Parts: sequence; structure tokens; C-alpha cells
Amino acid sequence: MFEFLLNPSPRALAIHMARGETRHVLTVETDLTANERVGNAVTALQSGLATVGEDLQKRGPLLSPAGLSDAAGAAIDTTVRPAYRDVVASTLAAQRALEAEWADIMTPRFPDSVAPAARVEQREHVRSRKLPDALAAAQGDLLGLGAAIVEGGQGLSGLPTDIFQRLQRDVAVEGLAQRIVRDAGLKTEPTLEYPLGGAPDLETARTNAAGRLDRLDNERALIGRVPALLASVITAVALMTDATRQKALERLAA
Repeated sequence: MFEFLLNPSPRALAIHMARGETRHVLTVETDLTANERVGNAVTALQSGLATVGEDLQKRGPLLSPAGLSDAAGAAIDTTVRPAYRDVVASTLAAQRALEAEWADIMTPRFPDSVAPAARVEQREHVRSRKLPDALAAAQGDLLGLGAAIVEGGQGLSGLPTDIFQRLQRDVAVEGLAQRIVRDAGLKTEPTLEYPLGGAPDLETARTNAAGRLDRLDNERALIGRVPALLASVITAVALMTDATRQKALERLAA
């Protein structure tokens, strides 16, 4: 006997299924189906599983266990497998794009006038100073000293992991803010203190830069949860077809 139930909520769709004593709940996050990079593929996979599950529940009482497995396999091959492969492909593409964007933002940039040897000297000088002094100096010159420290990596920085990561983010936000001001031409509005206005609006640019980095981090984390979804799909297919998870994976990846 095969049982199937869809339980939607604002945050996710929970797909409940059972075959005999074996039960499984597959959860598809709403944020994944709404994501512009993988959403269409995930939605198609979710719909394919729902179509197959509902059909098996209707036909189950009329089929033998072997017949149920055969019916499930045929339906999965037609409906679920193409969607599964699309999710894999779109996820790999999304990961490549997101990592490239992250690297572009997080990699420090230096003017041609700043020689690599000078940046090495800066890093060596910082390592000779006490941590509070070194951090204060880096925060006071994010795109110079701070960027040089980040370029060398945590191992050469002498900074604890959490402090290095915070400095790395601060350098990235400041660098991106400068690019936003340059590319978007953000200017300040006239104020009582400065009636002329028209100065580079770095504060707004920093807010925008930090928001962009937050969104990028959140999307990287979201896409990073797709493998767990695919693993759950493999379990669901194994249950439907009464096969091992390895056989289910081979069917989906074929």
C-alpha cells in the first residue's frame, strides 16, 4: 500500500509518503522555488513528485507490490528524472555564478601604483604590532592596509579567524561602496550643514554594498541546501520503487 500527502505552508511544501512500514517526508523550501537561478527546475521537480505520488496513491490498491514498483519507475523516468537533472544542472551553474560574484567582491583591488612588495612590507609591519593596534590601523585604512592584510590571507595576517573574516568583509564592503559611487554616481543631497550637496554619498553606498553582500551570502547558503533536497528526493524515489538509494540515484542520474 502506498500513502501520499502534500502539506503546504508559507515556508515550505512537505511531501509525506509511506510504503508499508517505510515513511519519508521530503521538504521543499518556498525560497528555493522562488529563486531566479534554480526556482523553475525545483518547482518542476516538486510538481513531478506530486504527480507521481498522487497517481501511485490512486492506483496502489489495484497493483501488486511489484506492479506498484514498476509503475513508479516508469512514471519517475518520464516525469521526475528530467526535472532532477535540471535541478542538478541549474544548481551547478548557480554555484559557479555565485562563487564568481563573491570572489569578485571579496578580492581586494589595488592601484597600479601600489607595488606587491610594498603590501608585503605592510603585512609584516602589522604582524609586529599588538592585535588591538593592528586592527585599529587596518580599520582606519581599509582599502590600503586592510586590503593588504586580507590579500595575504589569514595565515599571514596573524589575526584570529573571526577577526580576519570581519576585516575581510569590511574591506569588501568599502571596496564595493567605492565602485557603487563611481558607477552609479551617488551624490549627497543638500543639508543644513552642507547646502551645496553633490558630494560622493559613501554612507548610502556602504549601506547598499553591505546589503548586496548580505543577499549574496544568503543566496549562497540557500543554494548550498539543494544537495540535501536532492538526497531527500533519492530517498523518496527509493521508497516509491522499493529499491536501494544507490539504485534510485542511478535511475535519476541516468
